Amino acid sequence: MSLLHQARFFVTVNHLRDLPATAVPEVAFAGRSNAGKSTAINILCNQKRLAFSSRTPGRTQHINFFGVAPVKAPDPLAFLVDLPGYGYAQVSGSAKFHWQALLSDYVQTRSQLSGLVLMMDARRPFTDLDCQMVEWFLPTGRPIHVLLTKADKLTNSENALALRETRKVLAGYAEQLDTPVPLTAQLFSSLKRRGIEEAQRVVAGWLSLPDGCITQAQRRVSASMIAGKIKSFFFSQAAWSGTRQPHRTSRPADSRTSFRLFSLKPCPLSPSTVRVACAAMISLAG
Repeated sequence: MSLLHQARFFVTVNHLRDLPATAVPEVAFAGRSNAGKSTAINILCNQKRLAFSSRTPGRTQHINFFGVAPVKAPDPLAFLVDLPGYGYAQVSGSAKFHWQALLSDYVQTRSQLSGLVLMMDARRPFTDLDCQMVEWFLPTGRPIHVLLTKADKLTNSENALALRETRKVLAGYAEQLDTPVPLTAQLFSSLKRRGIEEAQRVVAGWLSLPDGCITQAQRRVSASMIAGKIKSFFFSQAAWSGTRQPHRTSRPADSRTSFRLFSLKPCPLSPSTVRVACAAMISLAG
C-alpha cells in the first residue's frame, strides 16, 4: 500500500505568510479548474473526500495542504499541496488576480517544493494558462510531471497522439534550460483508474517516502510467499507422532480401512521465534 493513502488534511492557506513553517518536501498539484485535479488527488490517495471535488469548477480558492505520514505519526513526512484551479471564467477579476499572485509566488519561491504535478485535459493540453504555469515553474530547476486527465474520453489512437504531442512540447521546454530537468507526461483516467500506480511512483519518489508504492499484484505475491515461510517455519518447530500404517477394524467382514490421525506436537516457542512470527504477521497486515 502506498503511504499516500495515509494523507490527511493539514491546513488551508490564503496568503503566503500563512504557509506551514516546515522543512519536509512538498509536491504541488496544479491545473485548470475543469481538468479533474481534485478527483485525481483523491484517486491517488485512495480516498473519496480528501480534496473537495465539485460539479462547479473553481471551488478550490485557497492552497490546501495534506500531510502524508504513517498512522499515529506525530508529524507529517511530506505534504501534498492542492493549488487553486485557474482559468474559470465565472470568478471575479480581483479573485483571479489574487489567485494568480498566490500561485506564481508559491511555485517560484517555496523552497520545500520538490516537484509539480500539472493536470491537463487530454483533449486540450497546453492551453495558454498551462504554458504560463510551466514557465513560472521551470526557473526553479525542479521536475514537472504532466497528467493528461480524462483519457477515457479519447480513443487509443487519440490518446497516443496527445501523449506524443505533450512530450514534444515538454522536450521543447527542456531544450531552453541550461541544466536538464525531468519533464515527463503520462495518460490518466480517474474513471477507468488508468495510470494511478505510475503517478503514485512519481509523487512518492519526489517526496522520498519510505514505503514507495506496492501494487495489489505484488502484495498478493508477497503475502503468499510470507505465508509459506511462516508455515514452513512452524512445521519445522514441531514433531510428528503416530503411525503411518493402516489397520483393519475389529470386524473381519468389514473391509473398510481406517487410518490413525497424525498429531502435531509443537515445541516451546523461544523469544526469537515469537519475534520472527510477529514480524511476518506485520508484513502480511501491512
